[in-house]
This record gives sequence, C-alpha cells and structure tokens, in this order.
Amino acid sequence: MQPDSWIDEYIKLLFPISNSDLKIEEALKLKFNNTPNSLYKFRSCNEYSFKNLEEDCIWMSNPVNFNDPYDCGISFKSESLLVSLLRSKLNDIGSYMGVNLSEKDILFLESSNNFVHDFFHLLFLK
Repeated sequence: MQPDSWIDEYIKLLFPISNSDLKIEEALKLKFNNTPNSLYKFRSCNEYSFKNLEEDCIWMSNPVNFNDPYDCGISFKSESLLVSLLRSKLNDIGSYMGVNLSEKDILFLESSNNFVHDFFHLLFLK
C-alpha cells in the first residue's frame, strides 16, 4: 500500500455510496493500524502557550473544524484505562467499599499482572 493510499481506502469504507457497504469496524482498524506512534503540535510562543505549559493542559479545537483523518482518532484499550484508574484510586475505592487495603495488599496490586481480577478478589474476600 502506498504511504497515503490507506486514507482513500478508509474514506471508501466509512463513506460508501451504498449504506449496505458501510464498514465502520474495518475503517477504524485501518486507521488505527496507520496511526503514527507520535504526533507533534507546533505552536507559536505566546501567553496561551506558556499558560498551557505552566498548567499542564492543552487547548483543543471543536471537532467540527477538523480536516484530518488523525483528528479525533482517540483509541485506547479499555482494560488499560480501567487498571490505570483503579491503581490511582486504590485506597479511595477500598474505603468507599468499607475495605481497608493494607500496605501489603497495595504492593501486591501494584505489581500484579492480572490487576482487575486481583483487585476485585481482594475487595470481595476481605
């Protein structure tokens, strides 16, 4: 496939002439497989750029104004997101559920390869 020919294929899959030819899953897979590992945004140095750096935030445009197949192409593994959220809030979730996680429990969970299973196992067996 030529470097940008996947974009033509993506458009054909997502915007076919006939609705019966619509292939959303295939289009998303094609886009995901062609998304670069890194994207960079070059900005001028101004008051807003420095404010964003200081506050560790970014400004994003309304998706209606996007003109690029990479725009708004956020994809993630839901289990990775869940694990990240659960790990960041171990004590809060345990306290909310009336379970006090020990330091040993937390260390175990932080190094777990099967975090979701082990997390709920600990919560419901304590």
